[in-house]
Amino acid sequence: VDPPQSPSEPVVVNRRPAMAGVSRPRHRSATTRAMTTRARTALAATVAVLALVAALSAVEKTSLHPIRAPPPDQHRRREMPSRRSLLSFDPRTVGPREPWSFSSGEVMPLVANFGVGEGINAQKHSLMSFLHLASAAGRDLVILPFRSRHYRDPATGELAWIRMEDYFDNTGEYRWTTANPETTPPDSYVGRVMANGNDWRKNDCLFGSSFFNIYDDEGRMVQHNVRNYTDTDELVGRIRDAEPDYACIFLRASAPYMTALEPSRLVVGMAELGLNRLRPKLRDPDKPVALSAVHLRRGDKCSSKDVIRPVSCGPPENLPFLSLCRRLWDDGSGLYVATNERNEDYLAVLRANGCFLADDLWYDFDAVAEDNNRKGKVNSDGWASVHGGALAFAVETQIIFNAVDLFTVGRQSSLLVDMQHWRREKRLSRVMIYEEDGTFATASW
Repeated sequence: VDPPQSPSEPVVVNRRPAMAGVSRPRHRSATTRAMTTRARTALAATVAVLALVAALSAVEKTSLHPIRAPPPDQHRRREMPSRRSLLSFDPRTVGPREPWSFSSGEVMPLVANFGVGEGINAQKHSLMSFLHLASAAGRDLVILPFRSRHYRDPATGELAWIRMEDYFDNTGEYRWTTANPETTPPDSYVGRVMANGNDWRKNDCLFGSSFFNIYDDEGRMVQHNVRNYTDTDELVGRIRDAEPDYACIFLRASAPYMTALEPSRLVVGMAELGLNRLRPKLRDPDKPVALSAVHLRRGDKCSSKDVIRPVSCGPPENLPFLSLCRRLWDDGSGLYVATNERNEDYLAVLRANGCFLADDLWYDFDAVAEDNNRKGKVNSDGWASVHGGALAFAVETQIIFNAVDLFTVGRQSSLLVDMQHWRREKRLSRVMIYEEDGTFATASW
């Protein structure tokens, strides 16, 4: 296109001679010229986009390379995923696994020993770490029952064996088998590990974690039993390297939190029935039961003279939630207080202010445990493993975790972390905290 010589001179758009018999106009109107300009601009833009796509394609072909397999002599441990991908491993991707048995004839399981005598909530974290390690290593999980100072035989006073599937669901995506101390062959590997107990020298187990003390410059101990976790990649690699032999893990390992560990059917059923039993004590029994709850950890957390917890370990009259108990009862709902306090004078103050307690569920948990053990309602192998104290804790936990609003006094209980995870997963309100200094806070996710 030749540029115009003057504003009035038309633009020459074609200098080629016209074909015979075809009339080709040499001059166009202003509208035609504008349309032609727009078409050429659009064409130029299209060509530019196509050129950019071609350039990016060329870069992609030259910058990406296929993943190459490691050399044949490379150690298997180096073929494992990175720490980030390993710690995000979801055992549900491998599908449900049938519980392991001595007659299964398959790959030998990972045998897990809880070790320390913590309660079922703390040992739930141990179980989740064992499930993670077993699934990442491609093994079935056999766990040993554990004993804890929290759970004693009501008849003999001796420490009772605790089996986790009595309180947590073992029929879904996460599966394990608990070795029965009464029927496990004593000459088997599992039987020998169980007989040796926590003597790790005899069991030759891997350590999921270990403990140490921290001292100041003058040699005084400032922290006791600080837990140090073993590298998770190393543990999974050594469990894999043990095939086809047994592998044993001692103490909790580091692993992602698994919210899929739901309570057992026994626990869920008792929690629902207990709330229905509580209904007649509500101001308006015809309304649906919509309790809020507060967790008050006392007992062992208030026994040390060195511990200063003025709110949770102080007199009951100073508890900051007493007015909330009264207000919610007046509104026709209520506040349930889950506590390990057993002093009747202390509990009488809570009752006088309209708070609901475990007694309002109308359960004798020891009798319920004995009845389930005798009738085999929980365990088909005849092992009387249901414990009344552990059952009471699990049922109360189910009630408070699903309360309308949930409060806790102080931050000393291990339940706080589980409360936060559970309520975030279930899309419930955040946990609210009565701090020991008298302030009030909302727990972060």
